[in-house]
Amino acid sequence: MKQINNTIKYKKNKKFKDIKKITKLFLRKLLFKFFKKSFIFFDISKEEYDLDILDEISKVNSRKKNLNLSSKLKKKYPDNVLIQLRHAIYSNLNGNKENFDEIKSYWSKREKFILKNKLNNFDKGFIHQTNICGSLGNYFYIFTLIHSVKLNCVKFKEINLIKNINEKFTNDTLAKYFKKYINVVEVTYYNLIDKIMEILMIPITFFCPHKETATEIHLASNLVYQERIKQNKLGYFELDQEDLKKGRELIKNFGIDENQWFVCLHVRESGSKLDKDHFRNFQIQEYFKAIEYITEQGGYVFRVGDSAMSKIPKMKNVIDYANHEENSDFLDVYLGARCKFTIAVSSGFWTIPHFFGKPVLITNSHLSCDYYALTEKDFFLPKFLKIKDDPEYFNVERYLQPPQGLVSVEFDKLINDYKLEYINCSSEDLYLATKEINENIDGKNFWSDEQIKCKKEIENNNKIFKVDLKPFANIPKSYLLKLKDLNKR
Repeated sequence: MKQINNTIKYKKNKKFKDIKKITKLFLRKLLFKFFKKSFIFFDISKEEYDLDILDEISKVNSRKKNLNLSSKLKKKYPDNVLIQLRHAIYSNLNGNKENFDEIKSYWSKREKFILKNKLNNFDKGFIHQTNICGSLGNYFYIFTLIHSVKLNCVKFKEINLIKNINEKFTNDTLAKYFKKYINVVEVTYYNLIDKIMEILMIPITFFCPHKETATEIHLASNLVYQERIKQNKLGYFELDQEDLKKGRELIKNFGIDENQWFVCLHVRESGSKLDKDHFRNFQIQEYFKAIEYITEQGGYVFRVGDSAMSKIPKMKNVIDYANHEENSDFLDVYLGARCKFTIAVSSGFWTIPHFFGKPVLITNSHLSCDYYALTEKDFFLPKFLKIKDDPEYFNVERYLQPPQGLVSVEFDKLINDYKLEYINCSSEDLYLATKEINENIDGKNFWSDEQIKCKKEIENNNKIFKVDLKPFANIPKSYLLKLKDLNKR
């Protein structure tokens, strides 16, 4: 009976959506006839129909099918800006090397469209609400764009975020710091000419303009960071005096004072076997040796997250903040801004300390986007990767390359298609990397020959990414030595 009810409910919802869709298309056509010309398409009904169909079936299609379909439409409608946008996005999601050219091609067509239709005065740095109301990690994209505007790396002089008045910020405290640099435009309806608005929107979830062109968002952040260094304008956030005072009082509830140094630890977990991002989930127990090292050095550890996470056993100087009654959006920001450094996996929390200039150790990441988002204060500890039945493990240069270095959706399929075999970092690997970042806080650590060689090899990937990237983040000595040892066997 439950299944029957769900089926009836699904059909009703689908019927409503179909009616809504037909009404929407009718209004567009009516608007087109009223103005006697299309601002977007030469053949509005046919192109819009094909684009709407692509958007509808993309929700159930695989990333590869969506890429193939968008490729066909791109050839069919070479001047359609939004189809070019879809193709660039699906190319990015598939981890294609051609993705970087597709992004540049889209941006070039967008700029020509805006010039041709005299929309320059409306190109005001519009971005979507998902960047501040969606995943916590999305704030990183706005952070990159903020610096792009401040350093004149983009043509527009402001950022305007269009937000539904009923949507809530992911983190109110963090949003407060971002609203100093962006205009939040709250609306209660959507403009009928939504296709033009979509063209004006900057899709910073995927890529970002930089000077005369555009590139993948994390690569753009690397280019922007180079400019921040060049102009001596690092521009990290600083806690307001009011928030500092409030945080100092709240932290006393954990039995420590404001002068006690501490580290934040964020290890993503999942309570569902159907979690599509399960490859970013790890066992907190693997980090216990790293935790013990920090506490032995006189520090405290705040295990951050939320109450959905498993509880950890009581340990000296360790606070299971994720399951603590004082857990709040405010303290998430305060702890991230005041920690000595953060140990994290490829998930949203690490961006908070990053915004406030605190060092970060990213662990067990397979994504090149994580690496290029980091600075010279940070460390990047990859997994170990090889092709199945091949005894040799990838060096870091190859590890970061497409497709495996880019793909973050349908990851299991990628592994099967390319016969990849990932091995998570051991407890010892995590401990040694933690020890190294702690000893390197003052930036005076001696870099080994292997680390210097590794960064030079990573620079070779610039030929693939089509931009002049700098390998700022450090790969732990212990990782490179273990990798070398593994490949000797």
